[in-house]
Amino acid sequence: MEPAPRVPARIGGTVTRAEPLTHNSGNAATGGIWRVHGPAGTAIRKIARPPSATPAGSPNWQTSDAPDHWNYWRREVLAYTTGFAAEAYAGTGIVPPDLIDAVERPDGAVELWLAEATGAHGTAWPPARFRDFARRLGAGQARWAGRVPELP
Repeated sequence: MEPAPRVPARIGGTVTRAEPLTHNSGNAATGGIWRVHGPAGTAIRKIARPPSATPAGSPNWQTSDAPDHWNYWRREVLAYTTGFAAEAYAGTGIVPPDLIDAVERPDGAVELWLAEATGAHGTAWPPARFRDFARRLGAGQARWAGRVPELP
């Protein structure tokens, strides 16, 4: 893991250990995801990468600067920094992790520092839990059908 430009005070201001987390490494929008340990706790560090002259990842997962592109690289950053991640599913029981910090990097990427989510990993869910989650996900998405939020 490359050094972070700024480590949140919430985990102690320094990194003592970092574990890479499983993710779609072919997606050019993601420059890595780690569980980061510090003297005061843990956080999830995720790097959102802009498009580059030298494509990263899979040719099928390239990013774009266009907000209406299916793999717009800033979408997740904006979802957290505008509060939309929490608003989108409010009242459904789906709660995103808290945003600890968003750091613009010198290379143009953005680091998201998120509170670590707890609970069972999706691979351990029984079918009934997937059914319940699908219902909650659909309820949250249905509220946005036919309208676009007034956000970037």
